[in-house]
Order: sequence, then structure tokens, then C-alpha cells
Amino acid sequence: MLVGKDSPSLRLPWLTLLTGAAAALLFLAPESWTSILQLDRNAIAQDGFWQLFTGHLTHWNASHFIWDVVMFGLVGALVEIRSRKAWIWVNLISAVLISFSVLVFRPDLQFYRGLSGLDMALAGYWVLAMFRDSLAKRVISERWMWGGALVLLFSKPLIEIAMGSALFVSDLGAGVENVALAHLVGVVAGAAWGCLRWYRGINPLLLLVG
Repeated sequence: MLVGKDSPSLRLPWLTLLTGAAAALLFLAPESWTSILQLDRNAIAQDGFWQLFTGHLTHWNASHFIWDVVMFGLVGALVEIRSRKAWIWVNLISAVLISFSVLVFRPDLQFYRGLSGLDMALAGYWVLAMFRDSLAKRVISERWMWGGALVLLFSKPLIEIAMGSALFVSDLGAGVENVALAHLVGVVAGAAWGCLRWYRGINPLLLLVG
């Protein structure tokens, strides 16, 4: 792992912890609070722009909440320890892009909730960063491992779209469906941000030689 001015071992992923805590408080809060903060197509049309961000902190049931928050805690901590600035930008950009993609491409959905899209964005950034590190170290085995992980990560939402259901969390409650589009937009956004940070220093020969 590449180390910046501050040693990653000395960093506490407090933004990840605070975000997880906020999601937990909203899950335990009355439904009247949650309904105000979820992504609501009608509210957005009436200047409820904050829901582009807060909707990701709301969840439908315990299974949805636990899967999303556990994954967010894991991959969010990995990204934040590596680069807090990257954590902030990946979450902000992917939150907006995911929300707009749902509003534009899923007009049949009135509401949207969940951290899973942000989970995928952080995972996309992290796996790409590890792939970049493997190129810098010129370790062929690691290069193949992280390259394969990238392929699997992008394949997950595509498989979900083809299947019409989630690979992991299937019980979201009555009348609630998995939104694989959010996962796809998330992983693309996270990986794209990683590419923007990477492209200036890339040496194409590292892709071919050890």
C-alpha cells in the first residue's frame, strides 16, 4: 500500500464511523423521520434536494440495513485510511450520480433507500487502487488477482440486472425491489474517480511486463 504524508496506521476512519452511526440512528428513528430523508421523487421536485444525499442513509428493513452498513464500514474504512479526500469525493459524486440515475432511468420508482450504491462506489475505487499498486510493485500474481476482482465487481450489477434480483440481499420488504442500476452507477463512479487520480502517472508498459 502506498503511504502519503500521514501514516495510514495512524488514521481513524471517523467519517465512515459517523456515516454508519447516522444510518443506524435513522434506522431506529420513527418512520416519519425516515420518510422525510429518503429519496422521494415528488419531494425532489419540490426542492427536496438534500434527499440526493440523505436517501442513501435510509433503509427498508433490518436485512437491508445490516448488509449495507457492514459493507460500508468495511470498504469505507479501507478507502478512508488510504485517502480521506478520496473517501469524501467518491461518496459525494456517487451519491449524486446514483440518485439522478434512479430519478431519470427508473421513473417507475417513487422512493429509493440504501447505502449499497455507495458501497459499490467505494469498492470500485478500492479495488482499482489495489490494482494500481500491484502494477507499481510489478507483482504479476497480485496484478491478476486485483484485475480479476475488478472484473467480478463490474460483473455483479450486470448479473443483477440480467437476473432482476440482488445476489446477496433478496428480502427488502413487501413491494420493495433491488435497484441494480444504483450498484452499476456506483462502481463505475468509484472506479472512474480512481482512474482520474491515476491516469497522469500511468505507464502503459506496466500492463504488459512484470
